[in-house]
Amino acid sequence: MRLRQFHKAFLPLIALMALACLARSAIFGSAAEFWIVRSEAQAPDEVAETLKKLTAEEQAKINRESKPKNRIKAYLRVMEARLKQVRAPLSSGQYRATSEHLEIYTALVDDAARYLDGAVRPRDNTYKQLELGLRDQLRLLEGLSRDMPAAYLEPVEQAMATVNRVRRHALDSLISGDRPILRPGGGKKSPDG
Repeated sequence: MRLRQFHKAFLPLIALMALACLARSAIFGSAAEFWIVRSEAQAPDEVAETLKKLTAEEQAKINRESKPKNRIKAYLRVMEARLKQVRAPLSSGQYRATSEHLEIYTALVDDAARYLDGAVRPRDNTYKQLELGLRDQLRLLEGLSRDMPAAYLEPVEQAMATVNRVRRHALDSLISGDRPILRPGGGKKSPDG
C-alpha cells in the first residue's frame, strides 16, 4: 500500500523533472552556446602585474598552502584583510589609496578563481567555500559603495562586478560542472539566443 502511495506522489514529479531536463537540452543545445565567464575577466598579465603589489607576507600566506581548500581559505583571509585596509584611507578622504587597495582586491579575486579552475575538478565543494566567502565580502563592498563619493565609485563597482562574476562561475561549477546555467542578468538564457 505504501509503495503505491509513493509512486502516486512522486512519479508525476519525476516525470516533470525529466521533461524539464529534456526541454533545457532542446533550448540550450550544446555547451558551446553557453555564456563564457572568462570573457569578462581581467587579462592574466594585468592580474599578475597587480598582484606584484601584494606584500611579501600576503604572498607567503597564499603560497604556503598546497591543498586547494586551504589555499582558497588563505585567499579569502587576504582578500578580507585588503577590504578592511580600504576603510582606513576612505575615512580620511584618501580615495586614490582606496582605489589601489580595491584594484589589488579585484586581482586577488580573479587569481583565486583562476587557481581554483586549474586545481580542482568541477562540482568540488571548494567552489562552495569560495562562493560563500565572496558573498560575505560582497556585503562589505556594498557598504563601501555607499560611503564612496560618486566620482570615485568606479573601482568599487568594478570589484563588485568581479565578485559577482566569480560567484556565478563558482556556483555554475559547483552545481552543473562545466555547463554554466547562471547568466549575468540573473536569468537563464532565452530560447531566442
